[in-house]
Amino acid sequence: MNPENETHVKSMTCSDSPMTWADMKLGPEKVAWVIALPFAITFCDSAFAYFMRPFGIGITANALIPAVLLYMGLFLGRNILSISRTYVIWLGVLVWSMSIAVVTAEQVSTHRILEAGSCAASFYSGYLLWRRCNDERQLSMILISLSLLYVAICVVALRTIDPAHFPVTVNYWNMNGVGQARPTKITADANMQFYYLFPAALTLVLPSRLIRTSVAILAAIGTLYILSKMQTRSGVIIFGLVLLMTLAAPIWKRDLGRKKTIIAPIFGLVAAIIAWPIFESLAGALIYRFHDETMASGNGRVGSTLYVFQHLFDPYWWVPRGPDEFLKSFGGLPHSNLTGIYLDAGLLGLLAWIMLVLRPVVKMTSLFFKGRLDSAGVMVLIAASAVVILQLTLYNTTMDQVWLWAGALAGALSRAQAAPETRPIAGQPLIRNTQLSDYTLAQNSHLSR
Repeated sequence: MNPENETHVKSMTCSDSPMTWADMKLGPEKVAWVIALPFAITFCDSAFAYFMRPFGIGITANALIPAVLLYMGLFLGRNILSISRTYVIWLGVLVWSMSIAVVTAEQVSTHRILEAGSCAASFYSGYLLWRRCNDERQLSMILISLSLLYVAICVVALRTIDPAHFPVTVNYWNMNGVGQARPTKITADANMQFYYLFPAALTLVLPSRLIRTSVAILAAIGTLYILSKMQTRSGVIIFGLVLLMTLAAPIWKRDLGRKKTIIAPIFGLVAAIIAWPIFESLAGALIYRFHDETMASGNGRVGSTLYVFQHLFDPYWWVPRGPDEFLKSFGGLPHSNLTGIYLDAGLLGLLAWIMLVLRPVVKMTSLFFKGRLDSAGVMVLIAASAVVILQLTLYNTTMDQVWLWAGALAGALSRAQAAPETRPIAGQPLIRNTQLSDYTLAQNSHLSR
């Protein structure tokens, strides 16, 4: 996919010569915070719903995104909103495939059309931020702040400090004849809570800085506590994988700092020994749940994934059929988004998922080993890889966070491809490559009037 193929999202204008961000004399750094708004709003969707739930307000935070994009189109210029034509086409295929399930699948309401549009908007929100931004300082501030918000909410809820305003859903189950309480939902289902907690850990891949690294470690400890307390097996495993990838990345990318690859595991082991009394009771119930024999078990997840291959060449399933038949056969929803996409969006939807989710992971991984990714690209590659692995164990067809990180990786890929010979250094300007030249030209044009 060539950056030259980018097409511009049309925006409404108030005159023939709309005001641009150059006219407003906004520098690249300030523009970056505006571009981050759709990403932050999408990321905070479950927190917004969590606090609005007691008031009976069903509107989601994503409803604000069109207004934000309209502002950006009016005042920041259409160049800021550009997105690869390839992604526009496949997003169209995805939305259409999901939407026709209203006609072809049983018990699928017209609300699915709005959900499909929300998936595309989430992808676009992630794309905008990571296509235009690569300053590790600002990106780390965004990721840590968003993670800490959810860590704070979950800790307050789990510690029952203020249950009236921070409710938690608890289910009870039996472990060797002893009743066990499992918090199954705070701002999201236990397994999906991972999506809102892990981003701060991504900043650990960056060169160590006292405040940033300390806060990220604190957030990581909080995340591990929350996931263990909620007894989410996949969440704990994938979060451990994220930490492992942040330590392994510097082996191939020297400027990320290789000392932490040796030092961090030592400190981690010491911290684990010290904190073991806290996690011991949590670990017992968590480990016991690995023996679960339902569809939520490891075997159930494998069976869910294999289901799509068993029906891949059956034309009946090439149009969206929904999960009803799977539900009747196995007594639960498929614990694999690969199968979920195939059931909810058919063959075309599965192809769109491959092009929008898997293809960028493969291409970015290739660029990483070729040494062509900057620090921001490495962070989002780790994030998107973790999200892909997790969604292969869950039914997250219309989960906004899945598409948000898919779009983020696609945006970083477009940025990396726009300057294939560039080897960025930590701390470079936020708006770079083709966008920097757009900014320079706009400023020159403004000064020449």
